[in-house]
Amino acid sequence: MADIALTRRQVIQTLLALCAGGVCLLGDEVNATFRGRWNNANHDPTFENFRDLSAIITLQDDMDAQAARDIYKALMDEPWGPSHMTRLHTKIGAALAAHDGKSTRPPMQDASWQFDDGEKWFARHVLEIWYTGIYANADRPRARILYDAALMFGCAPALPVPMVQPLGFGNWALAPEKPA
Repeated sequence: MADIALTRRQVIQTLLALCAGGVCLLGDEVNATFRGRWNNANHDPTFENFRDLSAIITLQDDMDAQAARDIYKALMDEPWGPSHMTRLHTKIGAALAAHDGKSTRPPMQDASWQFDDGEKWFARHVLEIWYTGIYANADRPRARILYDAALMFGCAPALPVPMVQPLGFGNWALAPEKPA
């Protein structure tokens, strides 16, 4: 059997696709929560709309508020940031409204899945920053925006966040403690 080699980008793109498709498959209560965020017609690039967009993209609703502000600031400092965010927020809002009350995901040929390259790029970066804590852009040096608030550390709660929790000499060689 051949080994499967995946890049970090491929894994994150897969997560993004699963999150986008998964919103329509969630239970009615969760769907109502996400759909309720778009009841207003305001799709401006506000911090509140960014938080809502982050919740949809990551399927997490309890993210660190200061971390969200830091990510929002980094993306809005880009000349294309507000435009991409506004368009993505508008399209996701329209897709949620069009499929309100349906328990199945819209077909992939549905117009609600047609995002342009800028919108895909923005959504991928929101997901990457939330999970890895690092903002990478070809035009700027990499920047660590989050550290211990990065969502990747929540995936393995038994492992300490490196360089944040004191471990003591040689502790790296011990098995991790079981979470309480």
